[in-house]
Amino acid sequence: MALNITVSLENIAPKIIGGYSINNVEIYVDENLDCQSKREVIIHEVLEAFLPSWSHDKIDELTDLLTNSLSILDEEAE
Repeated sequence: MALNITVSLENIAPKIIGGYSINNVEIYVDENLDCQSKREVIIHEVLEAFLPSWSHDKIDELTDLLTNSLSILDEEAE
């Protein structure tokens, strides 16, 4: 995963003490995938970006749990 970091010096006091960050994640998905696969890829990439200390197996496990749960929700909405 490529990570682009920029630092900006601003006068943000007294609104914020110290500093803040904005996490930007760019996800590229193969447009030829079916909708379910696209959803799985997006969830997987977001989890990897925000949980860098997790093993790949744990990311896969949580991805499966979330995509399966969303599929159940989709089925109920039909």
